[in-house]
Amino acid sequence: MRLNVTFSNLFSFVFFLVCFSGCAWQFLTMSYLYFGYQVITEISMTMPRDVSLKSLSICFRYKDIVNVTAYDADNQNASQKFDSKESLILRMTISELFKYTPLTTDMIYSCKIRFPHEYTYEQYNGSDCNQRFKMSKFYIQVNSYLEFRNSM
Repeated sequence: MRLNVTFSNLFSFVFFLVCFSGCAWQFLTMSYLYFGYQVITEISMTMPRDVSLKSLSICFRYKDIVNVTAYDADNQNASQKFDSKESLILRMTISELFKYTPLTTDMIYSCKIRFPHEYTYEQYNGSDCNQRFKMSKFYIQVNSYLEFRNSM
């Protein structure tokens, strides 16, 4: 059996062998440098020294906190009676919602405050919490955006 070796085939083989050897050499050199690099990893877990709380929103569903009994007492002569609490609340104005929901001073029963650089906390009653924090009532109607998008 006679091998048919031509100059073109021999050149292609030698060219492939040189390229493969160069690639292997480059791969081994880079791998050696990469894996030989000394790495030091340091992890520390600490408690932040100061936490600056700009604001905090506590949200309640107003239908859960509205005083329907007080509304009914104030509106005994109203011509329109409502069959459910939900239908009444849906027809209330924002000023009525603010009037018939608890005051901000009545919403917080107690609070716990952790002082800077300490892990312990102190508990305060509602009136002390009201003196330490400025609280205000606000209203957000979430479903209006969804209704608007669905009507498009």
